[in-house]
Amino acid sequence: MPLAGTFHRVLDEKRRVAIPKPLREEMGRPTPGKLFISQGSYKTLWILTKEQFDSWGSQLHVENRSDPNWPAFWRMFCARAELSDLDKQGRILIPDRLAEHASLGTETLLIGVFDHIQLWDPKRWAEFEQAHEGNYDATAERMFITKL
Repeated sequence: MPLAGTFHRVLDEKRRVAIPKPLREEMGRPTPGKLFISQGSYKTLWILTKEQFDSWGSQLHVENRSDPNWPAFWRMFCARAELSDLDKQGRILIPDRLAEHASLGTETLLIGVFDHIQLWDPKRWAEFEQAHEGNYDATAERMFITKL
């Protein structure tokens, strides 16, 4: 189920965004009926299948209990997540409060990040790339080349 790629999309007037077919297919079924949308890091939104949301929840619940910030994060993460229906055209509705959190206008980017999708404001993504581009080569060497 590796999700990858960057897809430019437009939010319609109802704040619906179409999930690209390659991402929908990699989610395990061509058209999952429901997806979780949650606040992510860097003012993004994270889109997960129910199974992935359950998996993350189980991991967080067990592995991070020693972190003093865990109880507050856990409550906020769950409280801010919403279940959204995926319609027959492959679109999900982005709730107003989540769209505001991510500063989404009409233009957006869907980015596959292995086990989930991130929804970015294009300007914020460009700033993120610019800020982290300088570390990419060295990190790639450390993560892949020296470990193979």
